[in-house]
Amino acid sequence: PFIQLFYSAMVIITKGLLVVLLLLQPLFGSRNIAIADDDDLDYLSYDYPTADPPPPGMFFGSSKPCPTCPWNRAELGPYPKPFNAQNTQFEPIHRGQYFDVYGHWMETRYSQVFWTAQPAVSLPQEIRDKFQGRAILITGYETDVVSGGLLSPEEPEFSVPEFEVYNHHYNLILTGKDVKMTRIGTRRQDSLLKSPEINGTMIRTRTGRHAIEVHPSEWEPRDIMSGGKMIPTAQFLVQGNGGEHRKSFKHLPRGTGHLLLSPDKLNLNPMFINTKFPAQKGQSPRQAFRNATRPRTSLSPPNADYSGLMECPCTTRTHKLITGFETCNQGTCGDDKDKVKDQEECFMAAAQLMPGGILNNITLKSTKFPSPCYLVASSKGTEAYFNTQKKSNVPCGTQEGVPIRSIGQSGVISNDNATSKIAIQLELDQASDSATITITAPADKWFGIGFDAAGMVDTPYTIVVEPDAQGGSGITVTERVLGNHEPGTPLESSVTIQSNTVGPVPPPPPLQMTHRGSPIRQEDVGVGSWQACRELCRDNPECEAWTYLPGTRSFEAPLQDGACRLRHDDASTPDNSDGFTSDGWSDGMWSGVIAGNSDDDDKLVRKVVLTRPLKGATHNHYTFDPTIASLPYIEAVGGTRQFGYHGPNGRGGGVMIMVETGAPVCICRTGKLSGSINGIPWSDNCHDYPDTTIKRDNNPSCSIDTYQGGMICCHHDIFLLDADQEIPAPTFKFRMKFRFWYEDPEETTVGAVDSTVGPSISQIVYPGLDYQNAFFFFRETEIAHGEYDVPACAEGTPVEACVHTVIGTFQVKDGLHECQGRADVYCAMPPVANQTFPFSQHIALVHISAHCHGPACISMEMINEDTNETICYTEPHYGVSDMPMDEAGYAAGIPPCIWGTPEEGLPFPPILNLKTNITVIKKVNSTVGHRGVMGHWQMRAIWAADPSKDAKDKIDDEEATAK
Repeated sequence: PFIQLFYSAMVIITKGLLVVLLLLQPLFGSRNIAIADDDDLDYLSYDYPTADPPPPGMFFGSSKPCPTCPWNRAELGPYPKPFNAQNTQFEPIHRGQYFDVYGHWMETRYSQVFWTAQPAVSLPQEIRDKFQGRAILITGYETDVVSGGLLSPEEPEFSVPEFEVYNHHYNLILTGKDVKMTRIGTRRQDSLLKSPEINGTMIRTRTGRHAIEVHPSEWEPRDIMSGGKMIPTAQFLVQGNGGEHRKSFKHLPRGTGHLLLSPDKLNLNPMFINTKFPAQKGQSPRQAFRNATRPRTSLSPPNADYSGLMECPCTTRTHKLITGFETCNQGTCGDDKDKVKDQEECFMAAAQLMPGGILNNITLKSTKFPSPCYLVASSKGTEAYFNTQKKSNVPCGTQEGVPIRSIGQSGVISNDNATSKIAIQLELDQASDSATITITAPADKWFGIGFDAAGMVDTPYTIVVEPDAQGGSGITVTERVLGNHEPGTPLESSVTIQSNTVGPVPPPPPLQMTHRGSPIRQEDVGVGSWQACRELCRDNPECEAWTYLPGTRSFEAPLQDGACRLRHDDASTPDNSDGFTSDGWSDGMWSGVIAGNSDDDDKLVRKVVLTRPLKGATHNHYTFDPTIASLPYIEAVGGTRQFGYHGPNGRGGGVMIMVETGAPVCICRTGKLSGSINGIPWSDNCHDYPDTTIKRDNNPSCSIDTYQGGMICCHHDIFLLDADQEIPAPTFKFRMKFRFWYEDPEETTVGAVDSTVGPSISQIVYPGLDYQNAFFFFRETEIAHGEYDVPACAEGTPVEACVHTVIGTFQVKDGLHECQGRADVYCAMPPVANQTFPFSQHIALVHISAHCHGPACISMEMINEDTNETICYTEPHYGVSDMPMDEAGYAAGIPPCIWGTPEEGLPFPPILNLKTNITVIKKVNSTVGHRGVMGHWQMRAIWAADPSKDAKDKIDDEEATAK
């Protein structure tokens, strides 16, 4: 049953100072703020917006229940059985109870791409209350794409056919209450954000990006606090994450599931392509679809049942920049002729590879970094470095031995009093052995920061800044150990004052939100930054509010340009709060209001930059660690210039998430073509045989000059028509819908052994463990490239022979990674506390979903190369009508492989050693060519005992007992 969600975001604007609170749940009685300066964006807050979507319309569909059908709807037909359980008694029926959650509305025009993070959505209150402080066990989930319910709650909701909006894929992360979605970078940094690789294996370090995608999300879940129970605080649900998988049974066997501590939010990053061409009078939606305009590079034949837009063709709107430079993620640039010759060439090459995207150009001399030229991506932007140390042998793309640098920032406010605000940035750098602490606060009051503390009772190391007692411009900075609600003891000084500046209160900071104010004009204006958008608004007497939309491709403009929407402030009413909303937000969007005159214009703020060594001067001085994931702190602003009692409203605190910079990625000269596409640097990441066959077979996707379609040409807000083709004006509004099936581990017999259900699969493969978290296990047939092309077979080839094959090889351990915290969703967490990775030398597979795109996918197969046994084989289920989940020309479902117990009707799982050699084979129909094809293996596994003879006998005995 539907549980109505509610709006919880609130923005408070204080008169005069206009300090805007961003959308973050209170931490230790404080809230995050943003202090944005025209020339210094250090204090621009990047908190992940939260907004609950409006309720759905009434259900539209069959009232006849069907437990084996998606959403229990008989008109959709039953789920195809798991491919490895076709001849068993298994019925695809989900286990446990369920709750539904909707994503936010997406509204796009024909050929437009939507691919960005949506605001977080609160899970139903009753679920959050019931599992507060303990775990829920997600046993499976269902997905749909719906529309309707837009005009009133009585308007029917309906499923959208795949030929109207194509769901390329989605990233779905469920987070617990002790997790913060943290910005790790921007889309344009793309492959620069990847974790480093050594010999084809991703190296999972605290300083590496956690994501596994070639095009990683801008946001990742990070723990607010470390330690605690050995239960995941976030889960990445991708067992079949695309339009081809609405009718794939996303299920885990008894004794397994997705464990999640204190479930709280749904975080969705979907990728959709609008293929709904406006119908003329008398046309059906399918007739309009077949007559739709398509770009000249589309490979779909005339009147095809599928749209060539789903393959993300590069068009004349695509900006491809060919240069003589490339980025290198492994090894070195090679001979001297392949290295950038000087500083000028280095920074020029960086600008070409990252047009409009270089934050700083820096020259240094160090044996700790690659030489001579490299890029480093961070949450603030991308920096270009020229290293004059010619003898450096540090390889590109690895952080093995490379000094760690991490950045954290937070702003807090204790009450509505404008004089009681403070903002902090912390940068920890092993290379320079320094901590840089930047604090902005009222100019005429003392202020202080206490580190690694939740309150004064923790007696933390604290830095206190006092303005000159006589009103001069100077300051006194002291360090001390606070007492328990006492001033504490001063320490010897270890900080250096780098700068102390006083200036007017910054202008009202922009928010990562949109604004409800009505537009002044129909057309958006091309601008290069949110600052330029704000200036346009200031120069327009009618303008009271503005919204900046980054990097839109709706018009021909330089890559660094975005769009500016000037607005009236008519939405700022008592009913609409101040007019801001997270609903409709997309990553990179900023909105603001224009401030009028104020009696408080003479208020001043002080910005202090301090440095000190990472290691504390004494045991009482705090030692900063760049490898930590988060740092709790307390803060206070006094009522006078001299240090003293802060008063009941002058204190606060929070947890600062530390975001590490990426690995150094070298810039090398190249004899082959390289450069960037749509501002994203080209990465030569096709692997050699036998890892995969795509490079050996000279796949067109491996070279920038022959790359003609795929995800790089398909980023957010791009239109996939050529520049001279008209984009139809009508928009279509749709959203995703999820149903999560769950059990309560404290109430259910998930691990009980009785005559009715027998032992769980966890008990069988690892005796003593009643149930386990089914951890993430992932590999691509194309290995690290993420996609590939399928060239059309030669003219005259018999249709049955038009089969394109890609083969990949790996060992089981290559798809598993050690956890870098409880919120790391891409890892294999041990099921028992105080255990190291790997928990065992063996795993048991419980679920495999094969991710391949219709219309051409024929089959995917995984083989145990050591025993020559097929582990999993599957073929897509193609539709035959125009009905949702049965669309002709599209794969309506790809049956997974699921293993479990005999009582469930499931085959016994394969138990694999971490060194087991695996071969994967992907086959595609090549009657016509295809681009952006994928062969991903999205798997879930649990730890298994050593299947030596004695252990195997024990397992066989238990299985026999179960039977």
